Amino acid sequence: LARLVQLAGFSYNMADLQRTPAELLKAFPSLWVYTLKNMDHDTQRKLADYVRAGGKLVLYPRLPSHDLRDQKDETLAEALGVSLAGEIPGNKYIWGEEECWVEGPIQVFQSANGHKPLMPVEGPARGAAVLQKTVGQGQVLLIGMGLPHLFDHYRDWVRSWAESLGLKPRV
Repeated sequence: LARLVQLAGFSYNMADLQRTPAELLKAFPSLWVYTLKNMDHDTQRKLADYVRAGGKLVLYPRLPSHDLRDQKDETLAEALGVSLAGEIPGNKYIWGEEECWVEGPIQVFQSANGHKPLMPVEGPARGAAVLQKTVGQGQVLLIGMGLPHLFDHYRDWVRSWAESLGLKPRV
């Protein structure tokens, strides 16, 4: 994702989320966070607070659901008001009439209110593979699949998602 962000014309800095105090994270207009199933409780809480305070948070490619001891911990999902509706096995996302190769499986998200499905999913796991939502004063964008940087349409997806959050490319 970092390469796609760069190819889409956005520059970025990096921060250690576990060590950076919450107050310093507020200086970042957006946080693009690579997340897997496991994330410690304090970092989940810190990211939730960041969004509610007006930050723009992008999570990719998994929604954390367990802490680092592999105990169920859905602090971040609950704070964002989102849930996992299911997973699509394999590595194909159907975009209109086009089959797009992604790094799967694809997580499908649901939200009770205030969300916009940017990449909807039909079928048994109804919801969105990419979902944008307002939370408090901020916004969250959940991307439920890995993206290679092989084709231009991935760069275009990233640019459109960033622009939907109000971010502007610098290059």
